[in-house]
Amino acid sequence: MLAQDREIHQKVNIPFLTDKISGAVTYSREAYHQYVKSKLIEDFCDLAHASYFFDDLGLIQRFKKLDRTMLKDYLNSESVEDQKKYLALVDNDEIRTS
Repeated sequence: MLAQDREIHQKVNIPFLTDKISGAVTYSREAYHQYVKSKLIEDFCDLAHASYFFDDLGLIQRFKKLDRTMLKDYLNSESVEDQKKYLALVDNDEIRTS
């Protein structure tokens, strides 16, 4: 996703890419949290992108049934306890362990 996202490339120079954008900041923890993380989460949670991450049709269908708001909260959370609470709510063991 990092390699293909133009919006991120305009803001952050990704270390493993050879093209560097003038005016984009150097990739760092701060740049990740400011520019990259929320975009990656949005793209991951976008139902249209499910097949980018899962190759099994049944798994894609189960992924699409997940509550998007809760999934985004889980991915944004830095609290292990909050993440455990979310995972306990996920019905399907296959999604939980994939």
